[in-house]
Amino acid sequence: MRLLSLDLSLHTGYAIFVEGKLKAFDVIQADREGKQDHPNYPANFINAAEKISNLINLIIVNRNIDTVIVEDSVQMSRDRFAQKQSEFIHYAVNKVLIEKKVKRHYLSPSQWRKILEIKMTKEDKAHNKLVRSKKVKGKITTKHLTVRYINKVYGYNLLIKDNDKADAIGIGRALLFSKGLLNEPM
Repeated sequence: MRLLSLDLSLHTGYAIFVEGKLKAFDVIQADREGKQDHPNYPANFINAAEKISNLINLIIVNRNIDTVIVEDSVQMSRDRFAQKQSEFIHYAVNKVLIEKKVKRHYLSPSQWRKILEIKMTKEDKAHNKLVRSKKVKGKITTKHLTVRYINKVYGYNLLIKDNDKADAIGIGRALLFSKGLLNEPM
């Protein structure tokens, strides 16, 4: 299996696995010019989505990808423009995946994190309780948990700013584990 895993957004994280082994990962960035009040709307949203989908198309072709896993979450955002942009990106990328006739899988963030057993430890919960009581700063989030998990499994030193890459790796790893191509989630 030649797997491409995707965490779609304006900063799309992607990871490539070949026969269960992580071979590459990175981020595709696309900036939209302005929001809905921009004179170029909706072309600015479409252009950003097409840039991402075109680069994903190139990865599929150049790496002979036969299977793609996408984090299936167009989450309701407080920023309605970010929400709308996410919907444009999901549409454009799924159109490419259908045209390329690759096997497609979709997992929600909670599904793939559950498969990999990524969850708060007692220490994380205690820390966040202190944050809520204003005794310390720095709430631990799912971004922190995923980066920590990927660093532990692969021996990387990813930072929180690399969470899109970590998510893409995690999504792919969850699919591989659920298909029996990895012996354990860790």
